[in-house]
Amino acid sequence: MQYTDSELKALMSENRGWFGFPPRAWRGTVIDGRRRSALATSLGITVPPAVAVRSAAEAARWLALQGHDERALALVDAHLGGELPVRLPAEVAARLDGVRRAEHKRNAKRRLDSQRRNRRDATRDVIRRLKALLEVAEETGDPVSVTDLRMVLGTWGAE
Repeated sequence: MQYTDSELKALMSENRGWFGFPPRAWRGTVIDGRRRSALATSLGITVPPAVAVRSAAEAARWLALQGHDERALALVDAHLGGELPVRLPAEVAARLDGVRRAEHKRNAKRRLDSQRRNRRDATRDVIRRLKALLEVAEETGDPVSVTDLRMVLGTWGAE
């Protein structure tokens, strides 16, 4: 369960001490318990020493079990080749897969929106150049050649 800062502050004040698991550290960096440590320090409560995790898989598993899905997936992608750690409960693995699918869907939508925007901009540019070619042809009375049209259209519509 994720607590707000005010809830954590109340729980630590009530208990007059640390609340929750000790902080976890991987490669000398605290990966879980940073907010609780900062709140405990501000309240004058002693922070327990961080428990070191031995591997990226163990760190990702811990983060996933604590509900830090995005951070767990970032660690999995950066250090485990995208493979989820073993020994994850089925519901946690399913939740991580859901987060991953949602991120993939967001990225696909961003790509599609970008492609649509680029196509609109390219269409405007081609129409502008065709109008300019038409004006020149009308002013000079010269016919528009296939070469001129190819030059104006460029690679537009070649997909």
